[in-house]
Amino acid sequence: MLWNHGIFGTAVQYRSAPALALRLLHASGWDVLRLNRHNLGEGQDSYRAAEERTLEELKAQRERGYRRLVLAGQSFGGRVALELASARDLFAVLAMAPGMETTVGNTRTQAPTDDRLRRAKAERIAVIFPGEDALFGNVDRASTAGPILAQLARPYFMVDERGGLKGHGGGTGGTFALRYGRCLDEFLSTPTVAAGRFECPAGGGWAVTRQLVPALPPSVRLAPPDALPADARDLAGLWYGVVGDSLVTWALVETSKPGLGMFYAWAASGSSRGGGVYEAVTSGGQMQATLSNQAVLTARARGARTLALTWTPAPQPSNFGMASARVEPVHGDLILAELR
Repeated sequence: MLWNHGIFGTAVQYRSAPALALRLLHASGWDVLRLNRHNLGEGQDSYRAAEERTLEELKAQRERGYRRLVLAGQSFGGRVALELASARDLFAVLAMAPGMETTVGNTRTQAPTDDRLRRAKAERIAVIFPGEDALFGNVDRASTAGPILAQLARPYFMVDERGGLKGHGGGTGGTFALRYGRCLDEFLSTPTVAAGRFECPAGGGWAVTRQLVPALPPSVRLAPPDALPADARDLAGLWYGVVGDSLVTWALVETSKPGLGMFYAWAASGSSRGGGVYEAVTSGGQMQATLSNQAVLTARARGARTLALTWTPAPQPSNFGMASARVEPVHGDLILAELR
């Protein structure tokens, strides 16, 4: 799988890892290669250079003996992947929020993307259209792309704007990985797939989270309910879910130190992941901890089997150092892991 990243002006994008879900594909046997393009040499008119470089890499990987080649990318990179999907010897294409051309009046049109889908010759086609894609004017792209894909008489995998993904980068983070990562892997890895839209149950649950998020350190153990304050016993256990667009795990733990610890680990787009154990403080049925970056993590029970987790970043000083800039907390609901 060859991954083409997006662009953001002249900002460096080649250091960004591929979409988080691609770690699942890598674990199941796919080799994932990222094409690192020079950010200072890119712009809205540099598609052709990116396409030529991608074709060079396709040729090189064929010569190395790869039989199944997949072109993948997000935004600008998704547009590159679709443009080259007309190659008949391409196994599959994966385009996440593929780039849209700007027309007169500084609006964007879906028509060129639809035309690329009509010309696609790849054996399998996967397209991701996140909802609330403000960069592209919140256009309902699947409404025209869906009928085109259905007429190609080939297998296709599509997540449309009603699939629970939000924002231009909605395909790259934890929500997509948790809901659709296994399904995408099955679509690409199953030897034979019937023509038409590929359907499989959404969600990967604890099995996906355990594979992507750092594990609980062996030096700590989960705090039993009777070790917790009476109004916080519903928080016992190991929990997982999505906060913002990061896939996370959370637990109250016992450590070698007095008191309780709060375990928090996360995985975001690509290889961005981390975690640790922090001192936990109880307050009225809520548990709080201050992370190493001074963000505050707050957990409270929401019903019998749901935990509400809020990540509040540390205040940032204004340009004049006189007041704190406004920061927005990030929320998520977690559920108990199916431990065995």
